[in-house]
Amino acid sequence: CQCPKSSYFIMQLQSISLLVIINLVFVVHTLDGSAQRCDVYANMECEVYTANAEIEYVAAVLEYAPSQEGNATQRLRTNAEIFAEYAAQAKMQNVDILVFPEYGLTGTSVPISTEHLLPFSLIVPDPKQAGVPCDYPPGQLYSQALSMLSCTAADLSLYLVVDVTEQVDCSSAGCPDGYYFYNTQVVFDRQGAVVARYRKQHLFYEPGYTPGNEDPETAIFTTDFGVTFTLQICFDVMFDSPGVLNVVNHGIKDVVMSTAWVDELPHLTAPQHFSGWSVGLGVNFLVSGLHQPSHGELGSGIFFGVTGDDPLYVWNATGGNELLVHRVTTYTSEASDLMEDIQANESSTINRRYKPSNYLENEVEALIPDDQYISHEDLSNYTNVVLKTSERDIILIQTACHNELICCTVTYAWPNDDTEEGNYLLLAFSGEITKKNKYTMYTETCSVVYCLSPDIGDCTLVEDMVPSHNSFKVLSLDGSFNTEYVYPSVMTQDMQLYNRSLWTFVEVDYNKEKYPHSIRFESNEAVSNLLSLTMFGRWFEKDVN
Repeated sequence: CQCPKSSYFIMQLQSISLLVIINLVFVVHTLDGSAQRCDVYANMECEVYTANAEIEYVAAVLEYAPSQEGNATQRLRTNAEIFAEYAAQAKMQNVDILVFPEYGLTGTSVPISTEHLLPFSLIVPDPKQAGVPCDYPPGQLYSQALSMLSCTAADLSLYLVVDVTEQVDCSSAGCPDGYYFYNTQVVFDRQGAVVARYRKQHLFYEPGYTPGNEDPETAIFTTDFGVTFTLQICFDVMFDSPGVLNVVNHGIKDVVMSTAWVDELPHLTAPQHFSGWSVGLGVNFLVSGLHQPSHGELGSGIFFGVTGDDPLYVWNATGGNELLVHRVTTYTSEASDLMEDIQANESSTINRRYKPSNYLENEVEALIPDDQYISHEDLSNYTNVVLKTSERDIILIQTACHNELICCTVTYAWPNDDTEEGNYLLLAFSGEITKKNKYTMYTETCSVVYCLSPDIGDCTLVEDMVPSHNSFKVLSLDGSFNTEYVYPSVMTQDMQLYNRSLWTFVEVDYNKEKYPHSIRFESNEAVSNLLSLTMFGRWFEKDVN
């Protein structure tokens, strides 16, 4: 007699009561290429999935401050147990897929050497084998932490996306000390099987790790609820592989990211860039972030680029762990991508916007708390124009160009009789930028930013300011870009994203002979109390490898 998997899981979660209901389903494939999910216990009612059909699922992401106490085994076990507790909470909200953050299992305080990384690393089965670590005694073939996570997915019947340090034996000439270590996302399906394994390609100050070199398609997995996802990890979001390539080449509309994002003002805080990436590509973006504000690492959310709804996100240095749950609307890919086993979404009772009891409505008491680190971009190479005030009700237009490669035009109003201290600058840039003195990429940016003075060097120092609540209002911002990959965002001076329903972002037909892509931000209501309005573009073809 073999004990059911749930017995091991319940021993780990004695404080949580679970009710598991198993439905008997089967799938019928029809001649038109659609698939039908039929439930024996529902009088044989069938739900049809076809190409480009609308699907809803329930997603959850966790903002998490990992335990970094104890030795490697203790730390991995502790964080895996906490993950299991949050997974149980998610299951109570009928979640289909739950995402955990980068370095959520290990923390970030692991020394760099092979000797120290090895006990924190895990062997991950090849997804082609569909191995179930839960089927083996913990520690026999797979680590206790991996087995626990597999059992959690199986016992709760939900998809888990977990970031791990993966260990791969090697013996080639360039092999470092007998092992490769990868920063790897692992996806467990509802049976606890490993169905995807993606190795981070673009490392960010991660010595000791090897960048992944597999095809972008290894980041793709399809669920039993008919949705195909692509994975990526943190700094990958700044490049085209794997996320952008899989969105463009395979029509994927739902993206999952684990991250330990380091915020940068004025254009690349977590809410700005994650929201902009989702809107610019027209995809749903599930982001689980590490919570270490003193390192500049925070920010998680569910971003709805498919429907254009306001995102559910958290960016709060004092907020701690946050579980965000929301229903997501998407559309199926081609019919050939439909899985053979499709289960109906049994989450019809979920609130449209569920928040745990300690959720803080995205509110912050101060712009940047004293114990929160935030990076600042060097804007000295940007073309900048100080925007002038005007008589009341007068609309002004100002243009800034950078090396004739990009031009930005803002239409705005700023009555001079209702203006407090502060300035607004229009910025334009097309060229290479270097992050942290190491990572170079080609960007194109149009933005309007609030500055403490007319000096461009003061445009990022929000730690020194309080909201001005001035009457400056943006009506539109036009940018003439060479790249089609442009990510828009609007942040107010209370460090919140501007209401998504109040603005549009479209490509317009203007001067295509000189600028292939002309992009317009247009507000349905004048944007006031503005901190930054950004159109951040990435020209991947110009990157120097």
